[in-house]
Amino acid sequence: MVSIRPFPLVAALLVLPTITLADDDHRDPMAILKSATDLIKSADAFTTEFEFAVKVGLPGLEHGRYARYDIAVERPNRFVFLRTDGDLGATVVSDGRQLIEYVAELRQYTENEAPKSLDDFSASITGMMLIEQGLGGFMMALLSDDPVERLTSNATSSEYVAEEVIDGVACHHLRFIQPEWDINLWVTAGDQPTIRRIRPDVSKQLGEEEQEAGFSIVISLEYTKWNFDPQLTDESFAYTPPASAELVEQLSARMPEAPVPPIVAVNPLIGQPAPKFALVELGGDKAFELADVLGKKVVVLDFWATWCPPCVEGLPQLVAVAEAFKDKKVAIYAVNIQEDPETIQAFLTDRELDLQVLLDAQGAAAQKYEVSAVPQTVLIGLDGRVQLVHTGLPANLKAELTESINALLNGEDLAAQQLEESQNEGQSPDDPASR
Repeated sequence: MVSIRPFPLVAALLVLPTITLADDDHRDPMAILKSATDLIKSADAFTTEFEFAVKVGLPGLEHGRYARYDIAVERPNRFVFLRTDGDLGATVVSDGRQLIEYVAELRQYTENEAPKSLDDFSASITGMMLIEQGLGGFMMALLSDDPVERLTSNATSSEYVAEEVIDGVACHHLRFIQPEWDINLWVTAGDQPTIRRIRPDVSKQLGEEEQEAGFSIVISLEYTKWNFDPQLTDESFAYTPPASAELVEQLSARMPEAPVPPIVAVNPLIGQPAPKFALVELGGDKAFELADVLGKKVVVLDFWATWCPPCVEGLPQLVAVAEAFKDKKVAIYAVNIQEDPETIQAFLTDRELDLQVLLDAQGAAAQKYEVSAVPQTVLIGLDGRVQLVHTGLPANLKAELTESINALLNGEDLAAQQLEESQNEGQSPDDPASR
């Protein structure tokens, strides 16, 4: 259990050194950023609350992950990054002698020698991977000896965007232009400037088709309740991982390099009556009613888009499964999300794919089936209930679909099996970690 003397976060900002910008610097992005980071660099200790969030998807169909942290730092090398909520990242604690990293999802932790300084930690793999995919680097930049250099070293230009209000506080909105991504950064206005928000703009990383479809990736780092005069003790940096956690040499040793989720995924829809919808078929002018086939056939709904490489790879397998079951009580529909009929038809013709395609022009059906990413495959049994939900392309879609469809035709209750397995593993069906 974490043993941290309560951070004086409520009293944050009561005692702060004053850093005043020169008149000429009030609209200079580099000067404003330097004033905020100098406040961090000059503090012997500080605490703050931090939230990281990433949201990905099409308009109205975004899904995301997040993490909330309580942070306490004392120079030269004591710190606590305590994850208090969310499903992203690790808890990392240094008492000055030992560094502990704990990942709740793996139920594993490591013990290593503490870094010599905050700067060493900020440039370490552990620091960068505090939030997976290396996104912890944006947070670690503030702990380095030169945060401005770390954040803007690749910037080709900068601009003062505007003064904006965040949660009732006036902030300077700055933008630093870089070749691969831009960094939007907000600094509170006033005599004690602090970093309030960082948002890397990674839209330059998206392909033309993704941008045209409105696909987006929004990354946000939020800092609140800065306190640069906290009362920290040895207890503030004492940490013991949960008794159920396993001590390992490397956390990555248990993490697959290329995880492929199984076609069976525990989802809140599992075991529930299939949500009904009405959509127009490609090349048709009358609405297709899902209610017309529910209870009469095993139904497969494959949500997809032409710009999605895994979708494109999986569609030929979907065609093969549809052909194999064409004389049985099985109906397979490729539900296209928010693309125009001309684009879809040209795509199918070019690849010689013969599928029953439904047009989800507004994304309404995708919302009912909680589509967070494509492809997403949903299987509905002869009882009209959702039996399987799978997001992503499995190693062998054809084989797994064939096995699952045959099981449903034989009267197996795959939904009940998943719910039972979930209970046995101590997971609730709507637990995000079980999806």
